[in-house]
Amino acid sequence: RRMPKNGGTLAMPKTEGLNYFLLYQMEKLNIEKAMWIGMHDKEGEYVWEDGTEVKPWGNMHFLNGWMGEDCVALHPSDGKWHDYMCSGSRIFESDRLPYICQYTLKDDNLTDGNGAQADLDE
Repeated sequence: RRMPKNGGTLAMPKTEGLNYFLLYQMEKLNIEKAMWIGMHDKEGEYVWEDGTEVKPWGNMHFLNGWMGEDCVALHPSDGKWHDYMCSGSRIFESDRLPYICQYTLKDDNLTDGNGAQADLDE
C-alpha cells in the first residue's frame, strides 16, 4: 500500500459522525464490500492504528468473530465493524477487501481558489 509512504493510515472513525461519513461515501460510490479500517484487537481490546484506545461513542457497532480475527472492516450493508483474520484468510486470497485511507493535512490554511479561506482546528 502507498499510504505509509504518503503519510496516511487506514481510516480511524473515532467519532459517530466520521463513521456515518464513511458509510455515506461508501453508499455514494456504490461500494458493497466491507472496507478495512485502522482498528485491531490483537490483545483482546480494540485499539486504533495510531495506538490510541477505542473509546465507546453512541451505539458502537462491533461484531466480534473468532479468536485470531484481529483486523477490522466496516460493512456498508449493516454499518457494523466486523473483525477478520489479518492474513491467510479467504478474504486475502480470493475476496480481497478494499481499504479506506486518511491523511493529515499539513497546511492549516485552506483556500477554495476564489480567495475564501478556512482555518482547520486540531
